[in-house]
Amino acid sequence: MNLVLSKIFETSVLVSPKKAIQLCTMIAKKVKNGDEVVIDFHGIKATTLAFLYVLFSNVVKECGKDVKKVISVINASNELKEEFKYFKQNYKDLCDKFSGLDAVLA
Repeated sequence: MNLVLSKIFETSVLVSPKKAIQLCTMIAKKVKNGDEVVIDFHGIKATTLAFLYVLFSNVVKECGKDVKKVISVINASNELKEEFKYFKQNYKDLCDKFSGLDAVLA
């Protein structure tokens, strides 16, 4: 299943942790049904680290660490690729920084 984020959320900017939770729910449902998921960032011009943290940390919690086998990302801008790179390199620090979000979003 191809999830085109700009169409789903009708925006070119993804900053809301609430939207990240909504997307996580969509992804988890598909993965648990055995579907492969393509997260399509076509038309997305900006995201925040908070959005990425909430999305991917919750996807891993919901679907397990082997999630990379069934989820892929396409059409990410160079800036977004840099955010992904930063996110991967600094995950533990971001986890500490954003850990309060789990309590706020629960």
